[in-house]
Amino acid sequence: MVFLAISPVAWAQLMDNWWTVDGGGGTSSAAQFTLNGTIGQANAGVMSGGGYILRGGFWGIVATLPPRLTITYTASTVSICWPYPSSGYILQSASLINPTWTPVSTQPTQIDPLTWCVSLPTSSNVRFYRLKKIVS
Repeated sequence: MVFLAISPVAWAQLMDNWWTVDGGGGTSSAAQFTLNGTIGQANAGVMSGGGYILRGGFWGIVATLPPRLTITYTASTVSICWPYPSSGYILQSASLINPTWTPVSTQPTQIDPLTWCVSLPTSSNVRFYRLKKIVS
């Protein structure tokens, strides 16, 4: 009769407990910077140097959140602002919470390098505002 005994230490040495699935990738560049990478680098981490930080890894889902509206009220105007640039969005308004939304006809102006604003006259009517992504 033959018995085979494997110690836990020997078993652990035979295990492949680290692996990665890689593929694809490419190069992105702008100004004086170039970034080379691959898709699926789950083992990537944080790299830093020269005042820059790069956080790498696998992102299973990337969600794009809509720009955030800020509303400022005075006695005569309501200013509705959102980050610049916000390509593909239009400002809409409605008088009810579950209404037919209509585009705001006043064009936004860029008030600083990072902000669009629309200033509208105040009224006694309740208004709701939203940014709507234009789907092409």
